[in-house]
Amino acid sequence: MSVIIILVVTTLVTVIGGILPGLVAGVLTLFVIRLGLLILVNIRNSQTELVMLQLMNIMQNLSKSSDSLISVLERSSRYIDEPLSSQIYQAVIEARNTSDTYEALKALQDGVKNKHFKMLIRNLEISSRYESNYADVIQDCSIIFHNYIKAEKEKNNIRSDGAVQIITMIIVGIITTYSMGTITDQGDIVALLMQDTIGRLIGLSTVFSMLASIYIMIFKVLRNNN
Repeated sequence: MSVIIILVVTTLVTVIGGILPGLVAGVLTLFVIRLGLLILVNIRNSQTELVMLQLMNIMQNLSKSSDSLISVLERSSRYIDEPLSSQIYQAVIEARNTSDTYEALKALQDGVKNKHFKMLIRNLEISSRYESNYADVIQDCSIIFHNYIKAEKEKNNIRSDGAVQIITMIIVGIITTYSMGTITDQGDIVALLMQDTIGRLIGLSTVFSMLASIYIMIFKVLRNNN
């Protein structure tokens, strides 16, 4: 779908405005699509992390009154929010229907794209086989998770500073580029660059540099790698 959308946008803009605007429109369309997916992923990760705090607190309390991991997970799923509630409950149903707890919990780990959740479920599944204390396992995972949250806040501050610097650089670049038009008789630096091949190459490289900066800001600096 992304390829089709990009091809359609690029073709339409190329027919209307030319090759260079078409290429720029295609790249911008790719950015918009990837940005939308990135935003959805980050929202999902944030929701999962919030529910993780709920889950570990509830499981730690429930584990004191039950030795069955599946029972603890089932009861915990009733008190937590989405997106984990339904996924955990589905794993519980699968474990009881198939009597294969390992595969059900493995499928649960694969279905939730959060490394701390995967670690929690994996450690609990191992503990269930060796009759270990679930509360201790949850406590250890909780400490690691809280340390991660603290470190992530510090990283977010660094990411924000980096994004501000990149945006400032892009704005200054745009202002400088258009200011150059004031020193030419034509007055429009873009129109001047479009007059010959070298000018088009300069314009294309400038646009590419700005788009590369935006790409780095969005998909490298601001990206949540959880």
